Amino acid sequence: MRVSLPEPFLNRMKRLLGNDFERYAESMDLFPEKAIWLQRERMAPEHLLARKELELERIPGMENGYRCFSEKPGNHPLHFAGAYYVQDPSAMLPVAASPLRKGMNCLDLCASPGGKSAQIRDRIGKDGFLVSNEIMPARCKTLAGNLERIGAVHTLITNADAKRMSAWFPSFFDFVLVDAPCSGEGMFRKYPESVGEWNEKLPAYCAERQRSLLSEAVKMLAPEGFLLYSTCTFSPEEDEEIVRWALSEYPSLTLQPFPDWLNEMTCPGIDMPECRRVYPFMNLGEGQFMALFRKSEGGKRGEPAFRDARGMIGRAEMDAAVSFLENTVEGFERLPLCAYGGHLIAADFPVPGTNVYAPGVNVGLVQKGRLIPHHAMFKAYGEMFLNRLETDPDSPLLDAYLRGSEFPCALPDGWGAVSVLGVPVGGMKVVGGQAKNHYPKGLRIQG
Repeated sequence: MRVSLPEPFLNRMKRLLGNDFERYAESMDLFPEKAIWLQRERMAPEHLLARKELELERIPGMENGYRCFSEKPGNHPLHFAGAYYVQDPSAMLPVAASPLRKGMNCLDLCASPGGKSAQIRDRIGKDGFLVSNEIMPARCKTLAGNLERIGAVHTLITNADAKRMSAWFPSFFDFVLVDAPCSGEGMFRKYPESVGEWNEKLPAYCAERQRSLLSEAVKMLAPEGFLLYSTCTFSPEEDEEIVRWALSEYPSLTLQPFPDWLNEMTCPGIDMPECRRVYPFMNLGEGQFMALFRKSEGGKRGEPAFRDARGMIGRAEMDAAVSFLENTVEGFERLPLCAYGGHLIAADFPVPGTNVYAPGVNVGLVQKGRLIPHHAMFKAYGEMFLNRLETDPDSPLLDAYLRGSEFPCALPDGWGAVSVLGVPVGGMKVVGGQAKNHYPKGLRIQG
C-alpha cells in the first residue's frame, strides 16, 4: 500500500470488511479524489460547467456537488471569488443529504475548516441564520477566511466550548451538525502523516468526547429539529455505538432515513441501516460515517440566552458610515448596521460579548472621520456597489487584480467592487482613471 498502516488497525479492518478488505487495501494505493461544492446562491450551474478547464462531473443525486479532475481547482479565479468550495466528495454527502430548508436556524458545532458550514450556508439561503463554531481560536482563522470568501451573510462565528454554546442557545436550532473530532481513520489515504497519531486507545478516547458533544447538541435542538452526526473514521466505537448510546440516553431522538440517492451509493451502518458508511474503495472520496436524528420532544423554541453585545453606532461614526455608503452602495439602508468591538458590522441577530471570532459581516473601521471598508464588505455586498468592474475568469485584468496590481479603470472615482461572472472578488478605489487595489495582501496570487 502507498500508505503504511498499523497492524492492529489492519486486523480490525479485516474483521470489519470481510471480503471487501482487499478492495480497501487496493484503494489505499490510489490518490485522493477532489470535488467542489457550487455556491448556488452566488453562481448558476451553467456558468460553472462552462469552465471546461475545471473538468467537472456532477455527482449523481447531489444538486451542487461535482467531481473535479483538474489538478488545482483551488487556484482558479472562481475559487478566489468564492463561487465554489473545494472539498472531499464524501465529506459533502452528510449535509447534501440532510433535510435543510431556506430560512432555517443552524449550528455547525465543530466547524473548521468550514466546508460543511459553506454547504449549510448555501442551502439555507440568505434568510437562514448560521452559527459556525470552532473551539480552537487558531482554527477559527481558517474557518472565518473560508466563510468570508464565499460572502457569508447572517452568520456568527464563535470559538466557545459546547457547554457554553448550549447555555447560549437552548432549544434554538432547527438543525445542528456535529462533525465530531475523531480518530480520523478514514483520512489515512489523504493525510498519511495522521497514521502516526493513531493508536488502539484513540477510538475510545474520541468516543468519550463525542458523547459529551452530542449531549450539549441535543440541548440546542428546537422541537422537531434535526441533529446530524458525522465522523471520518471507521471505528464502530465512534460511529454506531455512539448512535446507540444517543438513542438510549435521549428517548426524544429518533433515527431518520437518508434519501434513496445516498443509500444507493453508500454502505449501511453496522447493524444500523439508517446510518451510512463510505469507504475509499467506493470511489466517493475518503472515509465517512453519518447518522441523522430528529427530536420529537414538544415544547417551544428557545431564544438566545445571553446579553446582546451589539452597540449603537456613535454620531461621528454614523456620519462617516452614511457619507461612505450613500455614495457607494445601492440600498444601503437595508444593511443591519451596528457597532461591535470598535468596528461597524452588519448583523441583525444578537451577538455574545465573549468567544466571538466574527460577529457578522465586518463593514469597516472609522478612522479620522472616514470609513475604511473591510474586505468582507465587498465579498458579502459587492453586488450592491454602484461602481462594479465585471470581469471573466480569463481576463488579464482579473489576473492583475488577484496579484495586487493597479490598473486603468474608466469607472467614476470612488470605492467599487471587482466581480467575476457576477461573483464579488474584492474591492478597489478608483482615483483619476486608475484603480487602486484593495484585495488583501495575504490572499494575492504569488509569483
